[in-house]
Amino acid sequence: MNNSKKFRSPDFAKYVVTYLMDLKEESFQAKDEKKALEKMIKSGDLSKEEKKELKISLVQSKILYRALNAVYKTAKRELSYYSIGGSNKNSNDYEDDVETEEIFIIAEKEMTEPKPTSASTNKKGKKNNTNVNDLTLIEGIGPKIQDLLNQAGILTFSDLSASSYDKVKSVLTSAGPRYNVHDPQTWIQQAKLAMNEKWDELRNLQQTLKKGR
Repeated sequence: MNNSKKFRSPDFAKYVVTYLMDLKEESFQAKDEKKALEKMIKSGDLSKEEKKELKISLVQSKILYRALNAVYKTAKRELSYYSIGGSNKNSNDYEDDVETEEIFIIAEKEMTEPKPTSASTNKKGKKNNTNVNDLTLIEGIGPKIQDLLNQAGILTFSDLSASSYDKVKSVLTSAGPRYNVHDPQTWIQQAKLAMNEKWDELRNLQQTLKKGR
């Protein structure tokens, strides 16, 4: 008896894949943040108030990581019961299902193509560039960091690729210890590849990185 289920539509399949990828990314970011905060607390170069603030952030990061990781594993397990087009084999892991893996590859490729959005305004009320790229396609950049970069006038891959390491790092530092723990060392390099639409090279580079480093 075939217990596998068909995805209701390609759009639904893509939604599930997107959801899983987002969960995995957020889980990794929370784990990275947790480790960085633990290291900073042990450094001994902080005041009592700073340590107190970091410890509160650390507790929040631990809770967030555990919750996201649990949800991701549950969602991944549930997805293993689905297949594209109703595969006849029962897979214990969606990565072992060839047809399911194909939709992952297709959906991931589509999601890495930047989709420009309408113009926005910065804090000073000035109109920004007419096109805005999804900077979260850069390994290490999540939605919150993207907002910080946008507020600093970094809206596109071109903006990011033209920025200096010090400028990007100062944006993170100004946002507080929760963001200062991130290292944008490879973000500019990734942005240049994305700007030139070298998606295969970008993906190969990202496979060697750990949260942007």
